[in-house]
Amino acid sequence: DAVYHNIPLAPVVGPDQIRATVEGFTGGVDSIEFRLDAIAADGGTVLTERVDIFTFPNGRIELPVMGTFEVRDGKIAAWRDYFDMQQFMSQMP
Repeated sequence: DAVYHNIPLAPVVGPDQIRATVEGFTGGVDSIEFRLDAIAADGGTVLTERVDIFTFPNGRIELPVMGTFEVRDGKIAAWRDYFDMQQFMSQMP
């Protein structure tokens, strides 16, 4: 089991809900690039500073994101992404 919390949205739990959530926001996207600017780890916690770039047929979105991953037994147990929803929506093609 795992938890994905794409803040400011509600968290989702379990692989099936996580997959459906990710597929939901990638529909209509030609490609996604995750540009990693910085990464740090302390035990099972990994922090990422990155820019997620979504390319659509009619435009693109570049979204700064701070991600936190909790890793247990070699698998992601919790994944939280922090971003500005207004910044995302203002770039929608």
